[in-house]
Amino acid sequence: MYNSNLRSALKLTSLHKRKRDRFVDVGARLLAIVAKAEKVWEIKENP
Repeated sequence: MYNSNLRSALKLTSLHKRKRDRFVDVGARLLAIVAKAEKVWEIKENP
């Protein structure tokens, strides 16, 4: 009984970690896009 509970808890934490990793990945991608957009905007502002 205890063993199965432990296993399900581990499964949950690994699933949560994967979800968090994906979230961080998406956040990093968005930041990169924003940084690129700002750089392009600066070039347009003062050529």
